[in-house]
Amino acid sequence: IVGAIETLVDVTRRKLSELALQQAHDALEQQVQERTAQLAAANDQLAQDVQQRRQAELQLLERNAALEQLNQK
Repeated sequence: IVGAIETLVDVTRRKLSELALQQAHDALEQQVQERTAQLAAANDQLAQDVQQRRQAELQLLERNAALEQLNQK
């Protein structure tokens, strides 16, 4: 009987440890998914910012060229 109880306690401890490990894994996986989504959103925002700055730069270059032409006349 003592051996059976010890085995039962060992199995119970092992199952509790496995459950805790699975919960920790699930929590980490959730954090990874959330962080990945945050990084994707940040990358999208940065890409939009880059595009806006490129457009602004092109507009400035065009205006600068127009002003230079006016100054040469």
